[in-house]
Amino acid sequence: MTARTNRPATDEPGATARASIQALQRATDELEKVQPLREDQEYELTESYRRAITRVVRETVEIAQRAPGEALVWARYASARRAFASDAEMARALGVHRSQISRWKQGAPVDPRNEERLRDLDVVVSLLMGFVETRVIPDWLHGLNPHLSDRRPIDVLRSGRLSEVIAAIEAEKSGAYA
Repeated sequence: MTARTNRPATDEPGATARASIQALQRATDELEKVQPLREDQEYELTESYRRAITRVVRETVEIAQRAPGEALVWARYASARRAFASDAEMARALGVHRSQISRWKQGAPVDPRNEERLRDLDVVVSLLMGFVETRVIPDWLHGLNPHLSDRRPIDVLRSGRLSEVIAAIEAEKSGAYA
């Protein structure tokens, strides 16, 4: 008796990834055609939702097309970037020049120190999403925080103390006073 596997019909390297990318591109094309379901729906809300879904699908395609190491950096960039109005604003938060962000997006390697900063920022943004409004996250990162002895969370992150920032987020979520 032979075991069955769910491998692609061809053993060609990358066949599964290419098939996934094509499926995502077809989904993106279909999303472009979506119209509001009812005239009484708020057009702005429907349009905002469609744009968000389209952006996520496009970013997923971009991630899938990258080498595994590049994909991880891109995924962290895309996740952390949700909280910033621009790459320049995100670069300021990370303490790097905005051209560095552009190079990372194009697949340039990230030095270990900046990779750690990017990872930490991604973690913090992910924890804050849903707890505070997205547009407020940059202000939260740059504001003095009583749970961090009146230090700015972004400065604490830059010094490599992610656990302290996570503790501050958890304290605020639980309603604790500093």
